[in-house]
Amino acid sequence: YREGNKDMEPDNFAFTNAIDAMNASDKNGRRAALKFAISSLEEMKRSKDLEDPNFMTYVAVLRICSKLSSGPAERIRLLDGVFRQCCAAGMAGKFAIDVFRRNVPIDVQKKYSVHSSHVEVPESWYANVNARDRPINLK
Repeated sequence: YREGNKDMEPDNFAFTNAIDAMNASDKNGRRAALKFAISSLEEMKRSKDLEDPNFMTYVAVLRICSKLSSGPAERIRLLDGVFRQCCAAGMAGKFAIDVFRRNVPIDVQKKYSVHSSHVEVPESWYANVNARDRPINLK
């Protein structure tokens, strides 16, 4: 692709599936898989040649962070950072919020007001998520 073959240009679908595939990493590949997921997200956001990450890209990265981080402190730090970016990008759909809620302690959930059974998040958090995947009374 970078050598001029536009038929090989990666898109959201390709990046998201590659990130999601990292969930199958064994213990020996965890660090590399985690680095790949985070650097792919950053590359998608930074590159003028690539599409911006979509809501499923953020879900895939949140899943990777929750599964492959080295321990609770790293998991919380990574999930907090990725979720903050997700909200700022208007990509915090119901799946992203659910993954975040299931994998961080209540004090971190409270920081984003997603700690109760009835969650009402700002519209700006999901402004770029299709209607079907927007958060509604999360439980």
